[in-house]
Amino acid sequence: MPRDYFAVESRAQKEAGVKYSLKDAYEEIINYTHHSSNALMVKAILEESAATIDWMAESGLETELVTNTQEVHQEHPRTYHQFIDKFNGFKRVMNNFFRKRRSPYDRNFSRKNCSRTG
Repeated sequence: MPRDYFAVESRAQKEAGVKYSLKDAYEEIINYTHHSSNALMVKAILEESAATIDWMAESGLETELVTNTQEVHQEHPRTYHQFIDKFNGFKRVMNNFFRKRRSPYDRNFSRKNCSRTG
């Protein structure tokens, strides 16, 4: 699992006053790849990035906004959201996922081995 997650226009960025828009990120990625990226996919990923950070937090995996550790990008707007307590957070995400997905009609589902029993 990665150590951090890239996101644009997240709640943490807005609270920290980071001025880096979806348009800024899109143009930077497209220009960096010399227009060889799948533009629709880049746009879709960027548009969902902040919502993904929110979903992870709601599911039990908190993040904090950090500066990029790569020296060449340290002056770049902060876009990296580092996981806080990622191993326990990931367990909380999985527990919440299974709790929400489990149907009261599916009594033969085993979380331990993720297979049907009986």
